[in-house]
Amino acid sequence: MNRQAEKLESLQELLKDTNISYLKDLTAPEHPQVEYVASLVAVHGLRIPFNIPPWKDEHAFGVKTWVAGKPNKEVLWLKDLLPDRIENARVLLFGYNSNVGLDTSTAGVSGAAENLLAKLKNKRQEDPNRPIMFICHSLGGIVVKRAISKARSSLQYQELYKHVQAIAFFATPHRGGLAARPGQVIAGALRRLTGNLRNSILEALRDDSLISSDIHKDFLDSLSDAKIRTCSFYEARAMPGLNRLVVDQYSAILGLPFPQEATYQVPESDHSTICKFEAKTQNYNDVIEQISDLVDWTINSPVLSNKTNTVLRPPLLRSFSDTSSVTDSHIDATDSQTSISTLLSPFRIFSRAVSPKLRDGPFYLLPDTTSFKFTGREFIMTLIRENLSLSYNQQTRLALYGLGGVGKTQIALEVASWYRQEYPQRSIFWVRAGSTTLFMQSLKDIATICNLVRPGDAATNWLDEVQHFLLDEDNGKWLMIIDNADNADTFSNTTQSSRNTEHNSKGPRRVPLIAYIPRCANGQILFTTNSKAVAGQLTTQGQMIEVLPMDQHDSLNLLRRHLDETIYLSVNPPSYQKEVPEEQDLKKLCGHLGYLPLALAQAAVYIRQQSLTVNEYIKLLELNDSSLSDLLEYDSQASALDDHLSKAVANTWKVAFDQIDSRWPAATALLSLMAFLDSQSIPKFLLRKFEPDERQLTAIALGTLQGYSLVNVEPATETVNIHKLIQLAVRKRLSSDGSAAKWASKALKLLVETFPNGDWETDAALFPHALQVLTNDYSKSSNEDKIMIATLASRVSLYYFNQFNFTEAENLSQQSWEHIQLVSNPPEELILNIKAVWSLAFRGMDHLQKAEKLAKEVLSGRKKLLGKTHVDTLEICNILTRIHQDRGDFKLAAGIVSRTLKSLQSIESLDAKDIRIQNAKEQLGVLLRFLGDFNDSETLLREAFDGYTKALGSKNPRTLKANRNLAATLYCKAKYSESEKIARETWANQKQTIGENHPDCVITLLLIADNLQAQENVELALASKRKIYQKAIDKFGNRHRYSLLAAASLASCLVASYLAHNSKKSPILLHEAETLYRHVAEILTTRIRLNHPEALAAQTGIACVLAQSDRLQGAEKIQRKALQELESSLGKEHPLTLAAHENLVRILWAQAATKGKVKEARKRALKVLELREKKLGYAHIDTRKIAVLIIEMSPDERGTENLKKKIRENEYVDSGKERIGSEESGWVDKGEGLGEQVVESGKYKVDWK
Repeated sequence: MNRQAEKLESLQELLKDTNISYLKDLTAPEHPQVEYVASLVAVHGLRIPFNIPPWKDEHAFGVKTWVAGKPNKEVLWLKDLLPDRIENARVLLFGYNSNVGLDTSTAGVSGAAENLLAKLKNKRQEDPNRPIMFICHSLGGIVVKRAISKARSSLQYQELYKHVQAIAFFATPHRGGLAARPGQVIAGALRRLTGNLRNSILEALRDDSLISSDIHKDFLDSLSDAKIRTCSFYEARAMPGLNRLVVDQYSAILGLPFPQEATYQVPESDHSTICKFEAKTQNYNDVIEQISDLVDWTINSPVLSNKTNTVLRPPLLRSFSDTSSVTDSHIDATDSQTSISTLLSPFRIFSRAVSPKLRDGPFYLLPDTTSFKFTGREFIMTLIRENLSLSYNQQTRLALYGLGGVGKTQIALEVASWYRQEYPQRSIFWVRAGSTTLFMQSLKDIATICNLVRPGDAATNWLDEVQHFLLDEDNGKWLMIIDNADNADTFSNTTQSSRNTEHNSKGPRRVPLIAYIPRCANGQILFTTNSKAVAGQLTTQGQMIEVLPMDQHDSLNLLRRHLDETIYLSVNPPSYQKEVPEEQDLKKLCGHLGYLPLALAQAAVYIRQQSLTVNEYIKLLELNDSSLSDLLEYDSQASALDDHLSKAVANTWKVAFDQIDSRWPAATALLSLMAFLDSQSIPKFLLRKFEPDERQLTAIALGTLQGYSLVNVEPATETVNIHKLIQLAVRKRLSSDGSAAKWASKALKLLVETFPNGDWETDAALFPHALQVLTNDYSKSSNEDKIMIATLASRVSLYYFNQFNFTEAENLSQQSWEHIQLVSNPPEELILNIKAVWSLAFRGMDHLQKAEKLAKEVLSGRKKLLGKTHVDTLEICNILTRIHQDRGDFKLAAGIVSRTLKSLQSIESLDAKDIRIQNAKEQLGVLLRFLGDFNDSETLLREAFDGYTKALGSKNPRTLKANRNLAATLYCKAKYSESEKIARETWANQKQTIGENHPDCVITLLLIADNLQAQENVELALASKRKIYQKAIDKFGNRHRYSLLAAASLASCLVASYLAHNSKKSPILLHEAETLYRHVAEILTTRIRLNHPEALAAQTGIACVLAQSDRLQGAEKIQRKALQELESSLGKEHPLTLAAHENLVRILWAQAATKGKVKEARKRALKVLELREKKLGYAHIDTRKIAVLIIEMSPDERGTENLKKKIRENEYVDSGKERIGSEESGWVDKGEGLGEQVVESGKYKVDWK
């Protein structure tokens, strides 16, 4: 067939072609007279039809394997992109039947391989000597392996085998893969329709299958004979719907030594997308460079030239324009997509010229390091020493990559110092690669010190001389350190070579600058760069070492050494020499500067030059960002090694910023946004709200930023970290071009749209970023920005309130109110929302009067704005309910919440499971417990718990809190075993979700301790309550209601402990209990209300302590007064009233010498029994306790038989008591938490560690 007559099909024509088996041309040379340099044959993989019939569009699958992009904008990169990089290559597309389950005579591996060979041989009749390279995906790789093995052993195809030079494998399962598993399921169903019993394609893919092993073994033998080189690309993530990689790294790699096999993971790719590219993205560029290396080998292979006489072919890379100057302004820059990897190809052949013999060597081109001091980095130095100490038959290449200023150059200098001592006979060359001019100047410096340059020599001469000097083994071994290799263009720029090449015998050609640094076994190279991508391209198969900021220990040592150095070098000692810096100040400074070595070194110099102490300098930094920004831009010659190494911290990042700005706008936008968020743990789900396109976000934006070490992505947590100094530098950069306010506003808007989410885990992840956004500079904010600031501040206040951080909640509410005051015509609804949250904050701080005032204002406003029955209006009623509850107005609070619940249930648009309905039920249940209606309380709390569980899940904090409230009601009903079980389950879940130090978790632990006390495990309860009380004080202070709750509970346990030991312990216990009770009563009475029920309960406690101390008259006086006020406020039947009444009975009975009091005691005891029997029944322990007291008070046993009978019939046995404190109950905590205990012989003792 006449090649020039062939008509290339468009992508749409290729997709519409119904042929399944084919070998089609995708490309043609630009000029008909130009010969093809190589044949590139693409072979597609296995088609697993998860959601479509396997026979549908099978003809198009072989094309779509390589196609990416949206409908009508598809890109077939083999046809549309590859020719831009690799000219004059004949790209062929092979198609075959690879449907799972449709095993026809040509669908097996051998059949597909035979078909490939036959079609390829037919295509090559016009030029049978053209070298061949295969590009294959998944199963296509197995087909190609089988074809090569078959060609090797077949006379018919042996000529083809001789010309196969390279293979690129994309996710080929050399040892089987997961693809066979889902494929096998579908195959089984389809075989029942087709009658096929076996599928050889699937057999080849199954892990460790016999046929796969046979193909693999034969192929490896073929590789060895033909010197075929390969590159294995492997996937990075699972396909949608699968929980593991289809072909993992182990399976996708042949395991051959370099250069016979190169390996590369394609970032963010799955089994399908690994070979699809819709544009010249970073992934495409990296992949095409690897392929270009293989094509280069295919064309220039000495193996091929030995096997057959081939014609001279045009060069693989594009030609460069002719120019002779060596300055930056005359050096041509290649296309931005030009590969450094190709320029550094391990297969590039350099002819050796005769160079001067080593006379005066070794040679050293190094910066001045006389004042240089190195600290830390032991692991990295060990790794570098090991790599440079080993002998290979190829060049050792290492690259240090990381954030600018992280200390890469300092490590390289230390390497140079070590290398010079370890290998004194070897040369060391320091090459500066910050720009093309510096790079060329360094090469010229090498020529000068090695006596390779003579006056008047043209640049083309000395560059070639340097190249061949380095190649010549007679000149000895050498180490080259190429510093600041941040810009790929520095190495891809070209200059004119004075030497001829096999491709161009007519005269000089353009040569990339990096080509003058040859790959040869007598040389070793260490690069430093801020770009991971550049590091990978420069080293290819070498070692890449990431350099991170120092840890605290090394940072402190570095800072001390620099401060010591400035002290010793100073003629007039500054003020900081008069006192040794405090350890905490040094640590604080290291933290402020993010443990960045260059920033630490320059801070030390700044401190010296300004005659500051470390503490004074820290105070300057803490004033505002400008001081820290000044340090970033501070350029200190004193900390530099030479003029070129001296640069401010910010300057080290400028190159990266500039490159990203010019090439990856998506990365620039994301970096600008993150500059205004918190530096740590930025959730990817938040960034997806900003950039919904996953490919743009992950592969391009984050991939680029991570490649430049500007961010760190944590795959396990799906979060992104950015150094806070990077954030500051970006903000400074944005300020200089006037766009800082715009990006601060974008960050603010993003958080307003996402926080709060309603899910507690999501809100916890977003909270630091919401807080950070509020600290940004909004001095030039618009009216819209002010509204968003006020909105977000109020939401953050609410989050603080839910975390029991009431002080910060009040502060944020205050800020929110101040911002809304700056808005002209602010929305009324927003004002009411801010006031509602502010009311909660005041309530949290026990400022109940302020809380009530604001809540009433909101209620009035919402009634006018929204109506009486609107859910938001009813929501503020819940806040008022809690305020009245805190005041002890239980009846009033219960009335409000009861009406609120009925109103919510009457709203048709609200589902019965709505959270607001469950919240009202929970509130009412709690209040009914306070009112002594335990049965109805239990019913409502069980309903609320079930509702929360269905709506939020069993481990949501609100669900757990409702469950704890249910356990508290069961405790009041004396169902101690059940109460304790629920409380412990709740505590265990709270400990995992909100943490054991969260107040809600501590309150649950207090309830557990109450149950232990009620079941006579007094000592364990006492130890727990002491811990709990201390935690409450640490969190809230000793005057907050949560601290008072813990204090009253501890006091009751102290009395119980005193009684349990028959007063063997000193009266100190009673004294401590009395002090706590009086403290509770005083605070509640003075701060909240005079007759607060809990204050009256504390008065009962005081009376009890006085009675135990034989101060009976004082006890009686206090108890009578407390009883009277309890009867007035709560009623005679309330449990607190009855408890006070019983205590008065015992005080009176203790004064048996006074007959009138004994009589009164009996009368009151009978009244208490009557009320408790009516309210609680004899099953309740409190009823039985007063009955026992009455029996003791009776002068004879006649008339008490009925009481004894009732006690025996209703005696409550806690069947779970034996398990209390057992490991099965979930109570045992092996750490240092509050719940730790030791169980021995059924008895419990405290073992706080």
